[in-house]
Amino acid sequence: MTAARFDNFTIVLQKPKFPGNIGSVARCIKNMGMGKLIVSEAGPFDPDEMKIMSTHFAADIVDNIQYYDRLGDALAPFQYIVGTTSRLGSARGPALSPRETAESLVGLSQNNEIALLFGSEDKGLSNSDLRYCHAVTTIPVSEKLKSINLSHAVMILCYEVFAAGGEKKKSLYVKAGVIDGNRGYVRPGQGGPDGSRFSQSPESRLLADAYPPVAVPDGTFRKGCEDYPGDLPPGAVGR
Repeated sequence: MTAARFDNFTIVLQKPKFPGNIGSVARCIKNMGMGKLIVSEAGPFDPDEMKIMSTHFAADIVDNIQYYDRLGDALAPFQYIVGTTSRLGSARGPALSPRETAESLVGLSQNNEIALLFGSEDKGLSNSDLRYCHAVTTIPVSEKLKSINLSHAVMILCYEVFAAGGEKKKSLYVKAGVIDGNRGYVRPGQGGPDGSRFSQSPESRLLADAYPPVAVPDGTFRKGCEDYPGDLPPGAVGR
């Protein structure tokens, strides 16, 4: 799988209103491996106010915010621009889901600078703002509440990019073995009957206690698993 070039992504906020939201955005993009933030047609904002929400972990992003007086100037360096909107219509073009959008961005990020553009908290992006965009994405939400906090919207889109082209984490179930004629998913801290095959760290024992293993019928994906004989661990769920 191709990894996304996260250093080629920049979050652009058009006319944001509240320094706390900008600080939260900084923390979100740091969580998802990105590091560049532009504010257009607003500010400058008080860094100390923004850092209340960014915390010291993302203070560097706040310190390096670039401010522009015009959206066109802010977007000029980018080869591909994705706009976000909750309002759909023929004048705003077709919109993809964040997941569909993210899948295409992984490849594009290899050789292009990409801007993820978000509008103000109260009005979002205007039709004229969206004309700068090569693609538009919209976040599906419940009819009960259609409005999403700015930082939440940033996190959702950045997460999808990270999931599509980021580092893959190991599964909670790290080994598979045949136990008493069944194939079991063996968790950290819980191996063969002597308990010696896997780590016995406090964290792994907590996981072992919280999630009982599952045994599935013998003969399914047995290859490479025959060296884990023994009784099914206590609390295992058979099926």
